[in-house]
Amino acid sequence: MGSEAPNPEIPDPATANPKNWWVIIPATLLGLATLLGAITTLVKSCGNSSTHSESQVPTGQPASRPIPAPPTCAIADTPFFSIEHTGVTNPLLEGFQSGKPDVDEATQKKWNTIKLKAYRDGQSWFISNPLLGPNPYVGPIKIDLAEVKRWRMTLKAEVISTRPYGGIFASLDTGLHRFDLNVIPAYRNDKTLKARWNTGINSPTEISGVETAPFNNGHSFHTYELTYDPASKLATLCVDGEVMRHDNYQGHVDYIGGHPRFVWGASGADASFALARFEAFK
Repeated sequence: MGSEAPNPEIPDPATANPKNWWVIIPATLLGLATLLGAITTLVKSCGNSSTHSESQVPTGQPASRPIPAPPTCAIADTPFFSIEHTGVTNPLLEGFQSGKPDVDEATQKKWNTIKLKAYRDGQSWFISNPLLGPNPYVGPIKIDLAEVKRWRMTLKAEVISTRPYGGIFASLDTGLHRFDLNVIPAYRNDKTLKARWNTGINSPTEISGVETAPFNNGHSFHTYELTYDPASKLATLCVDGEVMRHDNYQGHVDYIGGHPRFVWGASGADASFALARFEAFK
């Protein structure tokens, strides 16, 4: 067989006219540039694919969640409503009313056994109440409780002595539910106290509720607080700023008055009150 004829489209460098190199060299450079561009695009594509794949690999770590703030009775906001008793002032001069009209006729006849007066320490109001059940003082609440985002009841009081089933208390009666803060003896014939929020009252001697651990405060002035969030139904009970209980609380429906009010005092006990206050926050 004879040799193949040369391709007339490909110039032979040995025989090509040197004057035609100006055509060959630019074409060659253009081809190299195109090849380098394709390689660069491929490398970038591989890099992006690797990065994307790595971002999809699970790390095994759970998604972080915000840490809830620890429970506290402190509220930084300013209340939009409050009613309070302070010091030796007669509560009837501070917007409170007597609880006498709320009780039955038999209890009304015994009402004069309740002693209500400025205490000898010159700093508090003294209540000596041998009766179980009646509210010495009632504070009307003239706001729409549906607007309340959080509320707080506070007692600063000294429990001087108690009779069986006696203690001091503060209660919010919404007209539909009642929320109670009680401070009662932890043991008989002992100064150790405990606090309780009530979940039901069958009678003044049959009360169910959630109690704190005993705290050995003795019979001296201490601050008792119950804060409540109606949305979450979480209550926090504090003694002298220390959280003693933080839990769900939905109140109860016993001994309610049919309209919003804040009641407080001593029941079957002698006590002096430097502060009794209800606050509502938006």
